[in-house]
Amino acid sequence: MDSYSETKSPSRRPRTLLRATPGKTMRARRAAVCAGAAMILAAHAVVAAGVPGSAVPEGASAAGAQTLVAQVARQAKARMPVGARIDAIDLGCKPPPGAALKSVAPGVSVLASRGFVVELVAKGRTIVCSATVQAKRSVLAASHDIVPNQPVSGADFTIAWVDAFSGAPGALSDFPSDGAYVAVTSIRAGMPLYRTELARPLAVHPGDMVTVLVRNGPVLVRTMLEARQAASIGETASMVNPSSGATVNATVTGIRTAEMVLQ
Repeated sequence: MDSYSETKSPSRRPRTLLRATPGKTMRARRAAVCAGAAMILAAHAVVAAGVPGSAVPEGASAAGAQTLVAQVARQAKARMPVGARIDAIDLGCKPPPGAALKSVAPGVSVLASRGFVVELVAKGRTIVCSATVQAKRSVLAASHDIVPNQPVSGADFTIAWVDAFSGAPGALSDFPSDGAYVAVTSIRAGMPLYRTELARPLAVHPGDMVTVLVRNGPVLVRTMLEARQAASIGETASMVNPSSGATVNATVTGIRTAEMVLQ
């Protein structure tokens, strides 16, 4: 029995150690979990405290950014092209907590493109931030198909909105109010109106007898001359005196009327 006890006793101690190992492992895991929870709570406390360089609560950051965007839009409006409206402003950076607007597009009087620079101030430091404006401007567009030589007025066009910087450059935003006009070319419905597509209607045609008012200082003389070419109001036309055959130039002032000033 003694020899049996001595032989078996060493084998019992390893079994006892094996049974104790799982308990120690569980206690170690619980300690690690507690330590991790403490670290997470500490991190949340740092964020809530607003420590520089840490994340800012999303709600507060969004509200601050929206305020800055509204301020940028108000200042950018004064630098937009004539007739343009601002639809949206996008900041290219995330403003830090407490950032204030310093300037918008410094050194630029009128924006020529949708991209510009914004200067912010935070904790005494100037931060340069890129920005983009989404803007449109109004132009005149044909409300129906227009054929060449057709008399046109503002009633033949409607307002259309295009990109403020790249949409229909040179298109008219208002119809000329200095007299009657005709279309020079075809204009399809919905197409923008350009100044080169308008012309004054012909007031004088070749062969027309034109009443010409001749001014020579205080002396005014009316005479009848024959037009040699077509011309609109405001243009100069070549005319001939039927009795003498002399050719002169006169400025067309109306339908078959013109004026000539002698020096």
